[in-house]
Amino acid sequence: RRVLRGVPPGAAERGWTVTETNDLPPSAKFVLRELREAEHPLTTPQLVERTDLPDRTVRDALARLRSKGFVETRSPGPRNPAAPVHRTV
Repeated sequence: RRVLRGVPPGAAERGWTVTETNDLPPSAKFVLRELREAEHPLTTPQLVERTDLPDRTVRDALARLRSKGFVETRSPGPRNPAAPVHRTV
């Protein structure tokens, strides 16, 4: 089985195409991968910690992923009522 670089596992089953994920910047692909590998939804600060990316980069990546339908954001999070949580769709 061939794995395409930058395409998250399960992309085909979710209806995502290589073109859709290729249009994403590397930081958004990285954030998407971290969300897919997480056992539970993550907050923005948790994603910043896990990816070691700047806060602004993670927020921009999340906005792009939400606009393309890869990620949904819910508020509030169970661990921190003030922090929204993000997960893959």
